[in-house]
Amino acid sequence: MCECDDHQWNYERGCAVCTECGIVDEEDLHLVRSSKQFEDLKTKKFKVGSLTRRALKLDKSIKHKIKKTYLLNGLLDVLKQIDISMVQKQLIINHVKKLNPLNVKDTFDYFILTIIKFEIPITNKALLRVINKLQTTTKEIAKRSFEGFKYIQRKYDWYIWQLLSKFDFISSKRTTEIYKRVRTQYHYILSQTQGIDPTALIGCLCYHLVKEFYGNNKDKKNYISTRKRSVGYFNTNLESYYNYKKRGYLNGKNVEKI
Repeated sequence: MCECDDHQWNYERGCAVCTECGIVDEEDLHLVRSSKQFEDLKTKKFKVGSLTRRALKLDKSIKHKIKKTYLLNGLLDVLKQIDISMVQKQLIINHVKKLNPLNVKDTFDYFILTIIKFEIPITNKALLRVINKLQTTTKEIAKRSFEGFKYIQRKYDWYIWQLLSKFDFISSKRTTEIYKRVRTQYHYILSQTQGIDPTALIGCLCYHLVKEFYGNNKDKKNYISTRKRSVGYFNTNLESYYNYKKRGYLNGKNVEKI
């Protein structure tokens, strides 16, 4: 990653980090409000109290450890607010560390690439909500990473199943049928268009098929009231639904390109 010609330093978590490129300043690392003990090369112990101590007074291994800890702190703040399993969180942390990020921007780039590679069940919308709650400098860097990857096509197969699993009136056989049809149409539309909101499109596709099987005619034996299959349960709205329907996204493969 290219560094800035003129860094704009900001201090967070005891480290000086550039708000533009995310690099951590090797010559200006310092500790804040710590009470740990470290040993230098002569085995003499340094005690770091509440007063700021320059990391240059400590040995290089300590400085390296502080930097690596800082780079992962923002990522840990994101992960603790996302509802995924501990196994998935550990997979993300291990993979990001394996890629050896050199600065904060790298850390979030690798984080998002890991989500895409391993199909981690996190939607783009949920991820952005969490990023917006971060500390100022880290938030701005994370948002730049998000902007760079938000249009990369993701399968989102897990999201289709997650939506359909909420409805107890849909049989297992019918759920599988709707899942396959939504998945096929979703991937086809992604291959033909750009700038599609995946969660909105999947929600509309699922709503359309559930409506086809369980709505439209109150005389049908398997009719389900709109109260139980409201469009809001599919994490979308009627405006998006009618827009996608008008474009032909919900009926077969005849779609209008954006």
